[in-house]
Amino acid sequence: MKKWNSLEELAEWETGIIEDYINHDDLNFKSLLLCFGVGDSKLVRELAKIVNPSRERRTGNTGIPLRLSNGSIINTISSVVYEEVPNQYFTAASPLRLEGDIDNVEIIYKGKVLDKAEFIKPKPWINLKTKNGKPYSSIFLSESGSFLMGTLPVICYYQAIDKPCLFCEYNQTDLDKKVEDFVEVAAAAFSADSCYRLTMTGGNTNTEDRGIKQYGKYVKNISEAVSKIIGKKPSIQLELSPPDFSSGNGEKYIDEAVEAGATSFMMNLEQGDDKYRKVICAEKGKIPFSDYINAYEYITKEKGLGAASLLINGLMEPPESTMHSAKKLLELGVKPIIQPFRPFSKLNRVYPSNPYEFERLSNETARLIKDSNLDLYKLEGCANCPGCAILEQDIV
Repeated sequence: MKKWNSLEELAEWETGIIEDYINHDDLNFKSLLLCFGVGDSKLVRELAKIVNPSRERRTGNTGIPLRLSNGSIINTISSVVYEEVPNQYFTAASPLRLEGDIDNVEIIYKGKVLDKAEFIKPKPWINLKTKNGKPYSSIFLSESGSFLMGTLPVICYYQAIDKPCLFCEYNQTDLDKKVEDFVEVAAAAFSADSCYRLTMTGGNTNTEDRGIKQYGKYVKNISEAVSKIIGKKPSIQLELSPPDFSSGNGEKYIDEAVEAGATSFMMNLEQGDDKYRKVICAEKGKIPFSDYINAYEYITKEKGLGAASLLINGLMEPPESTMHSAKKLLELGVKPIIQPFRPFSKLNRVYPSNPYEFERLSNETARLIKDSNLDLYKLEGCANCPGCAILEQDIV
């Protein structure tokens, strides 16, 4: 993993790739934005306040939802979205800028318009506060128009013992959010748009359930409240780690989550090969690969639900190994999603993914998914959100 020494050095590397894009146009523009993000500008600051008024940080992937001129949807990442003051995060080096105004967004490079985009405005509920005084946007954020994303008010065990996944920005400082806050915000959101798909994530625990149990009360109460509003069970995807199947209780923990209202699961490998996973995710990498297999098979075959897994391009794992893992996941009935590495946390000085390599892997994976029998309707949630990855709908 190559490191950059200054924002100027990173900007020079990104500039070379953008110049190549302009001269040859053989790269999806969305790939550039996903890997590099956009730097600070007056419009970015204005849009940031609209999409994330409480400056909720979460995992650092919060972005500005845009519809590009080709119809692709993206959460355009910029640290300005959750930092009041411009900082030294890698997006500050991006030669790409957002200019214009809310109704006429232009993506600029050296004064030249590379693309025009539509800002996907969140619904007005995002600006409210709960009865307990919590900003709605600190509970759930609207991403890519139709997707809600929320983080449980819990500490990740790996962060607590200072052994987090090296790329992870997961940060929970406000632990005083209540279940009723989540229910209130979900109810307001679904009342405004019954088509929302909801995803919840949270930190792992040092217990045999590895954190699944902590979702139960949130999912149950949200599912019941929203069902009364929209007349059907809402899509609730949980992003978590598999439980310890050697305990004999693995299936039970998954059953409990499903009974509470979970409709699909994301269990992310990040690196498909164990030897890379155990370096990038030292503590999480101790979870046996067999637990992932057991969980995937139980969810897809026994429960008949959808399962997905992120594979991060641009870390230690070579692209050929990532592609091999993507094929194996598909064989298990699991949707592989290629996500670009963004230089956060302990790897904040490592180069981001190369857009060309990222796009090649993403396109190949997307075509495999298109040719498979995978039922994508079972994965309504983050796994089908086009905001942070190139998915099936982005390729011809």
